[in-house]
Parts: sequence; C-alpha cells; structure tokens
Amino acid sequence: GSTFQGAGSCPASASRGVVVLPTASAAAPEVLNLAAKVIHQVKFCTARVCWRNFLRPKLEELERTQRKYHNLYQQFADARSQWLKEVIELRDGARVRGDPETCLANKTLDITMFMEPTCLLTEEESAFALKVVTEKIKMIFETN
Repeated sequence: GSTFQGAGSCPASASRGVVVLPTASAAAPEVLNLAAKVIHQVKFCTARVCWRNFLRPKLEELERTQRKYHNLYQQFADARSQWLKEVIELRDGARVRGDPETCLANKTLDITMFMEPTCLLTEEESAFALKVVTEKIKMIFETN
C-alpha cells in the first residue's frame, strides 16, 4: 500500500492524473486518515481566506470608524464646553442683581434667556447634572 507523505503531498501516480488506491482492506485506515487531513486543511484554508478577505478588513474599518467617532465626539464636547463658557460670560456681564423691588420700579429687568444649557446634555449627563446642582444648592443653604 501507499504511505501518507504529509499534508499537501500526493502519491506520485496522482501527479500524472491517475490515482491508484491500495486494496480496500489494507488501505481503509490510511485513506480515511488522508481524507480527514485534507478536509481539515480545506476548512483551515477556508477560514483563513474568510478572515483575510472579509473579516479583517471589516474589523479594521470598524476600528477606524470608532476612532473617528471618538475624535468627533471629543471635538463636539470641547466645542459645547467652550460655547457654554461663552454664554455664561455673556450672561454674567448682562445680569443685574440689585434689589428686586428697585429693578421692578425702574424697569431694569434681568436679561432674557432663550437657551437652556441642559438641552445639550444626553439623558445620562442631564441626570448627573441634576444631582450635582441639587447637592450644590443643599451646600449653599445648609446650616449647622
């Protein structure tokens, strides 16, 4: 009978287009062993081709997209913070915090506000901001 010569190797007669198999009884374990190894190689090569041609490019694209999203989100957060700082400065410069009765009598009213700063927050950020403001108000009015 023929002996298995390693993965990817074929009997010499196979290279001429003719496969000569040994007798069924003597070669059955050898043929099954060869078939199992060839099937394993095909599965392994198929998995590598799928990874290299389809999955790896998608994973790389996902990583690029995640980096881009993170950078854009950070840029948005920075711009939002700078914008809010500017709004706060403008409002602080326009505020009149004198005696309320004098202000009403003289009709020098406080500034009109159209923008609510918390509308820029996500739901989670808004909940956190509410807790922070609540705690800060408690600290301002607490007495011992």
